[in-house]
Amino acid sequence: METVSKDVFLGHCQLTDERFQREQKRLDRLEQGLEKITTLSVQMAEILKQHTAQLSEQKERLTRLEGRPAAWIDRLMSAATGAAVSALVSMILAV
Repeated sequence: METVSKDVFLGHCQLTDERFQREQKRLDRLEQGLEKITTLSVQMAEILKQHTAQLSEQKERLTRLEGRPAAWIDRLMSAATGAAVSALVSMILAV
């Protein structure tokens, strides 16, 4: 095995240290990006939860609104049927 001079060894150490610093900076940037993604993920989950609650509330309101005309028509039909039956009974009793 060959002996390595101190200058070659120090040069190799310097290159390794520089590479390590570049990689450390890269890892730091990746960790910051991951933190941002995690924060956004939590925020999106909260937004989705609120959206689901709003959608459920709107669905309930829409169902009530759609049921109003049907209830009104049912009342009219009941009143008309009652009036027709009353008229028929009155005619039968009048004869």
